[in-house]
Amino acid sequence: MTSAASPSLPRTMPEFWEMASGAWSTATHLADRNVQALAHADLPRLRAVLIQYRWFTSYFTGDLALLIYKLPPSSLRTLLGHFVAEELGMNDPAQAHPAMYDRFLLGLGVSPDQLETEADPRNLALLAQMREKLLSQSYMYGVGLRGMGAECLCQVYLEAVHHHLLKNPEIVQRRKSLDWTFWDIHASEADQMHGEMTRKYIERLATEDNIPELAAGYLEAERTFMQFWAHAYEGSQRAAQVHSSGDRAPAIPLDGLVYSAAR
Repeated sequence: MTSAASPSLPRTMPEFWEMASGAWSTATHLADRNVQALAHADLPRLRAVLIQYRWFTSYFTGDLALLIYKLPPSSLRTLLGHFVAEELGMNDPAQAHPAMYDRFLLGLGVSPDQLETEADPRNLALLAQMREKLLSQSYMYGVGLRGMGAECLCQVYLEAVHHHLLKNPEIVQRRKSLDWTFWDIHASEADQMHGEMTRKYIERLATEDNIPELAAGYLEAERTFMQFWAHAYEGSQRAAQVHSSGDRAPAIPLDGLVYSAAR
């Protein structure tokens, strides 16, 4: 059980929606200076920032499957099952969303080797911590952490990133040669509908007793998501992130392996 029963957390869904509303505003993220800076970042900077997000999207599919495992039979469980099928490419691994994002990065000049070696160890640690909390806490905490925290929060943030990327001269120059499929999905009306449906079905599972757990999970998701992007914007490479104490970077998890037609 989490500390979600804190009286400072929402106990009704209107209170929860009010608490979370600021982070769901695309306008809020459009005004973020780090996001705005993507509109004029040079190509090495774009690569350094955007390569980090491949790890977030790679972990997401596995975490969503774990959340489905924990959920009781419900409309939300069925909906998330459909989302997992979409994330995995609807029977075509080449159309899995992480594979789509990798093709976008390759078009920017990121090498296949870099895809698997330039993860920020701090971000890998954040993702591992989220997975551990998803497994150890209640299913409603998990809904806040990886249901609300990914399907809803990520969608509006990616809309803002997409908006500023389209203004970047390096992107404009390469626009026709880039595989834009990932962005066509995740910065689109279809993904907005995903968020709306997720929120609708969360309402059906919500009770006065479990809403604080939902809120606690969501707040953790928001904190982790923004910390993840803060690390990405610092633009440091993996080699520079091994601490002077000699700590090794975390091993590359299966979630982060590049799609290969041979597998």
